[in-house]
Amino acid sequence: MAFEISTGKKKNSQGRVALSLRFRMGKVDQQAKTNLWISPAMVKIEKYVTEKKKEATRLVIVASRNKTPEALHADDVRVKLNNIIGYVEERYNLMRGHEIPKGWLAEVIDCFYREESAKSSNGATFFQLYDEYLAATDIEHASNSRKMTYVVQRKSLVRFQNFKRITNPSFNLTIEGVGIMVLREYEDFLRNEHIYVHTFPQILKGAPLEINLRAKSQNVITGRFKYIRSIYNWAIKTGRIQINPMHGFTVAQEVYGTPFYLTIDERKQLEEYDFSDDPRMGIHRDLFVFQCCVGCRVSDLLTFTWDNIVGTQLHYIARKTKEGRPITIQVPLNSTAQRILEKYKTEDGGRLFPDCAYISYNHDIKKMLKIAGIDRHVVVIDQKTRESVSRPIYEVASSHIARRTFIGNVYKKFKDQNMVSALTGHKPGSPAFTRYREIDDEMKQEMVDAID
Repeated sequence: MAFEISTGKKKNSQGRVALSLRFRMGKVDQQAKTNLWISPAMVKIEKYVTEKKKEATRLVIVASRNKTPEALHADDVRVKLNNIIGYVEERYNLMRGHEIPKGWLAEVIDCFYREESAKSSNGATFFQLYDEYLAATDIEHASNSRKMTYVVQRKSLVRFQNFKRITNPSFNLTIEGVGIMVLREYEDFLRNEHIYVHTFPQILKGAPLEINLRAKSQNVITGRFKYIRSIYNWAIKTGRIQINPMHGFTVAQEVYGTPFYLTIDERKQLEEYDFSDDPRMGIHRDLFVFQCCVGCRVSDLLTFTWDNIVGTQLHYIARKTKEGRPITIQVPLNSTAQRILEKYKTEDGGRLFPDCAYISYNHDIKKMLKIAGIDRHVVVIDQKTRESVSRPIYEVASSHIARRTFIGNVYKKFKDQNMVSALTGHKPGSPAFTRYREIDDEMKQEMVDAID
């Protein structure tokens, strides 16, 4: 019976790599993730002699006398790893004489954590479950926006716990203690958090503000509970808890208005406007028009280099979905996009646009549209009152309107969601697609004329 450990290449935000365990016994040879992470500096390759008297090498966890935080963490990992190995040995002995199925080791390790969680879940804090979820689902390697969402959510929950302790000093957000009443209190807290952080500054302990909080829309609040629900669904699925505390809890649905975007004529109007008196605005205009021509998210746009340009196509893997559904998106570049790239072509093969193009981008989008006279009024949902209001399009524009502009105009031309999804990375039939395209009166007329 032999065990070996190996490390992955990707690092999490703490600079640690994932540990995997390999188990070999007779014809059985399986490898699985351990859900343990360790600093690369705390592992090393050592030589050893096998049972057959042959020299070999293996990876081991370093035991350091200098007890730095990483060394202490490595000690904890070593203990947990030894416990896992002992558990695997016990389970294998119970299986002697039976065939070991594919995926057996991964299931045994998962069972180890379920049993460990069952022993310690009584009174365990919700934050322990939260952190286990982040580690197990590899959120660390998701897009920056998704990672930040979980960071912001966790800080908000810490502030809520601190807020509750003002009147109930012994209050803790435990796994079992999060029920419908506490969830309703948290919902009310979210609506007033921007006020409470100033009225009760003590709630910032352990969760300081990095930006000024504003009143949250219902869509934001609903989104926060979606993240909490996903954590509990995962905990149920992995056997960490038996009853979902969110069962029976409902929150208002997300509401989106009619999708709005720039028409092709408006995009050309912006493209042709003379920004020679403001070079930064001119660069931001080019960046925005390029985004309108390729339909990518801004999180991807900011990472593009000349390596992403293959011939007359843009190739990239969307960061938002690359962990769970990694597909390469290939977007042919139209003449407008090619003309813009030609302006910024360099020999160093770095980013597509100058570094200054990525500073104050969202702010300048509103400004450039207003300057260029693109002031058509659109109907949007006021997320605080949830009522329809009319606003000039430049007031409600952001980098995401470029993606909507691409999708809306291409869909209006071809009226095929699957064709458009091939250029945007949406899943076939994705309900999110409805937030990008509008079936307007012109399209309706074309449809009924087709059966006249």
